[in-house]
Formats: sequence, structure tokens, C-alpha cells
Amino acid sequence: MFIHLSLGGTECYLLLSMAYDRYVAICTPLHYTNIMDTALCIKTATSSWAGGIINSIVHTVFALQLPYCGPNVINHFFCEVPSVLELACADTVGQKIEVYL
Repeated sequence: MFIHLSLGGTECYLLLSMAYDRYVAICTPLHYTNIMDTALCIKTATSSWAGGIINSIVHTVFALQLPYCGPNVINHFFCEVPSVLELACADTVGQKIEVYL
């Protein structure tokens, strides 16, 4: 679950970085090389990986802290957070709100 969430979150943040890059290229084409230098590109790539990993750590830790009872069978190919939350015996409203926001 951690690997799936970290790669998915990183992809979303990388798409955000790419959108900002295109925005700068279209709106300020003459200043593009000054704004999007190598240091900023490295920072956006690093922050996208860090954001994806931190997001997946938060979701994984919250899912692991729940008490589980009954059958531990998920009818999916991969272990996603909403499916894991359905197996918990405790109230998971707060975690479900966090997942869908």
C-alpha cells in the first residue's frame, strides 16, 4: 500500500510541476529561462517525491493504527486505503474524510 500510494502521489505532484512549467513558458516566454532554472527544476522534482512519500506515510500509518477484526480479505488486486478501512472495527469516518480530501 505504501509503494502504491507514494508512486501515485508523486505522479500527481510531478504533473503539478509540469503544469507550472508550461504556465511559465506560455505566460512569460521571455523570462522563462530566468524563472525555470536548473535549481528550481531540481527543487520541484525533489519536493514532488518528498510530498508523495510523506502523503503515503501518513495514510499508511493511520491505516495501521486501526483495530482489525473478522475476515482479513480484500477483493481487489492491490491494497487501497478505502478497502483497508472497510476491514476496521473502529469508527473510520475521520480517515475516510482524509482520504477523499
